[in-house]
Amino acid sequence: MPDRERNLPISWNLFQRLTTVLSLLVLISGMALAAVETAAAKDIEQIRELKVDLTPEERQWLETHQVIELGIDPGFAPFEFVDENGTYRGIAADYVELIQPMLGITMRVSAGLPWHEVVEKARKHEIDILPCVGRNREREGYLLFTNPYLSFPRVVFTRKSGMGPTSQEDLARFTVGVQESSSHHGWIKENTNILPILYPTAQDAMLALSNGEIQAAVGNLAASSYIIKHLNLGNLKVAFPLSGGPQELAFGVRKDWPEMVSILNKTLAAVPLTKAVAIRRKWVDPESEKSLEGQLQYTWAFGHWVGPNQEVVIDGEVLRNGAILRLRTMFLALKTSF
Repeated sequence: MPDRERNLPISWNLFQRLTTVLSLLVLISGMALAAVETAAAKDIEQIRELKVDLTPEERQWLETHQVIELGIDPGFAPFEFVDENGTYRGIAADYVELIQPMLGITMRVSAGLPWHEVVEKARKHEIDILPCVGRNREREGYLLFTNPYLSFPRVVFTRKSGMGPTSQEDLARFTVGVQESSSHHGWIKENTNILPILYPTAQDAMLALSNGEIQAAVGNLAASSYIIKHLNLGNLKVAFPLSGGPQELAFGVRKDWPEMVSILNKTLAAVPLTKAVAIRRKWVDPESEKSLEGQLQYTWAFGHWVGPNQEVVIDGEVLRNGAILRLRTMFLALKTSF
């Protein structure tokens, strides 16, 4: 009994100290939350103050179109995706968040739809805008496009080991996968005679490549690299870029809304460069991007060198075009490993 009585003051003192610490933590967290909310409110206010030089007709048009239905690709990270909490996130989502207060409108995401259904709804004008799409001839039949606000290389991925294409001309000899209804699917249809294996998402295509179901996959450098990194697909590599230059991404607007294209172009032009750079850096790691683009430039440079050098002599042995391409792959593998 005396021992219990002797321990009571110590326990009570400990309880008081813990209560004090917890109270301080609650106070600090409350202050931090208030600071975050204040900063967010200030940021929104600064965004509202950004001037968009609209005509009276454009402002009137917005007055009658206060709610815009967006169609998104739920698996196109880091450009746009839906996270585990069902929240629309990514580069395009951050632009949408910027644009809404600048124009005083609501952009509402049509959630829970796979990409092929989003495209079908856009064709029927049941969805108004696709905020992050590449342009191709098929899409021009039902969409108008803003000026591009993002640009990344369109590339071919292969496995690091095993057979795979080494050039665009080589693609037809291999099994190629691509996301259905993507701009890459459109590029294949417009520029090749290949009949690709179609997948509902870019992630499915990259997983199929990693598992050996296909020999190559066409995709956006940043989006596919994001998938490789987050799914730890260490057996995949960038093989080579495709013709036509980088894939430019823009807002795709229903074809009967030319007013909105003009409004969005003016709004995108009003976004400060510092804000645009901050959004990009938030989602695309500059070092990873530099490394991947360096690897891409390396493959491209080697490909251009192979053209006029159809034969090379190494240690008395003549290497012709095919052997040179295999040599290029060996060099790339060495470069990637360091």
